[in-house]
Amino acid sequence: MTKIRGILFDLDGVLINSEPLYTRFWQQIDVIYPTRVENFAHVIKGNTLSKILSTYFPTDIHADITSRLLQFEQTAEYPPFPDAFALLSKLRSLRLKIALVTSSNNDKMTNLYAQHPHFKAQFDAIVTADDVTLSKPDPQGYLIATQRLGLNPTNCIVVEDSPAGLDAGRNSGAFVCGLATTVSAEKILHRCDVLLNSVADLVKVVTNINSTQKSFA
Repeated sequence: MTKIRGILFDLDGVLINSEPLYTRFWQQIDVIYPTRVENFAHVIKGNTLSKILSTYFPTDIHADITSRLLQFEQTAEYPPFPDAFALLSKLRSLRLKIALVTSSNNDKMTNLYAQHPHFKAQFDAIVTADDVTLSKPDPQGYLIATQRLGLNPTNCIVVEDSPAGLDAGRNSGAFVCGLATTVSAEKILHRCDVLLNSVADLVKVVTNINSTQKSFA
């Protein structure tokens, strides 16, 4: 493990407690347009809208689902997890570079920024669904983020909650921290290097890794 210089965060289920809202939304869509996929709302976590549509729904209903999602996201509230914003400030004080890598599109992010005016400024780079052509578990989003930060993935920690996101982090070559906020610990334990009890524990992980590196310097 090399010294940590950057932290790459997923958004939903990691910094923002919005996953219950999206679970209900996609459960409703699955009633209107049955996919016959067991636990559909959980299976798609971490995927971009384009991948969800192309994988599970016929083309002629894509516009209606997109319209429903847009309307939902324009009115949804995105509450942060406790201490999430304070954590970002703490990481910046440690002179770490911070990126956000989310499967959300720019329309949703505009709403989120309006609700939390100081949120966007906490990040040195932000990668959204509009910046990628390949959805998680492909590492493209995280690789774009490390490039924008000017860092090697091996000097970064990825913080994720979904199986697809954790796999994307691992596929990028980064150190992966998992959060059991939306999926049980048993289902993600083998996909991450460290399982966190809460996102606030991230500071301890960074400190421990970097202290170890100093001891070998």
